[in-house]
Amino acid sequence: NVRLYPWFKFFQNLMFWQATWFLFFQSELSAAQAILIYVFYDIATTVLEVPSGYFSDRVGRRFTLIVSVVAGLAAAMMQALGSEFWVFAAAQATLGMHMAFASGTDSSFLFESLKQEGRDDEIEEHELRAWRFSFVALAISAVAGGAMALYDLRLPYFATAAAFGALLVVVFLFVEPAKVES
Repeated sequence: NVRLYPWFKFFQNLMFWQATWFLFFQSELSAAQAILIYVFYDIATTVLEVPSGYFSDRVGRRFTLIVSVVAGLAAAMMQALGSEFWVFAAAQATLGMHMAFASGTDSSFLFESLKQEGRDDEIEEHELRAWRFSFVALAISAVAGGAMALYDLRLPYFATAAAFGALLVVVFLFVEPAKVES
């Protein structure tokens, strides 16, 4: 788990659409709809934050991360293939689900994995390494996604879906860590 975790953060942050999403929405929707679409993400993230934490505690970290990744993959594909407001709204809500289910679960997963190995005192070192992988992925995907969008504004969403496919492989390789009782 500890060796795979930075790769989890890398693939999770290959958001090729990050620099072009608003241009994409403006090309597909009215200006008002393009702005409104973001509300669906915010509402879903907020509403699902606490239930996803409960789910993570009760069902397990690994399974919660699988749900998160499947939601992220579904959101990217809905964006790539969508053409109507309701599809984009559902995609944004699903993206919010992805974020809520990963939020906190990922850090708990890392901590519990380190604790299981008797290395919980290394948490800051491993979180820092994971952040570096995240920042590299964000930088790569911003530039590459922008270049893709020059050809087609949907390409960054397909590329993000491919990254989430790789992310799903990483998550399936994870092993559920022992729970840490507080």
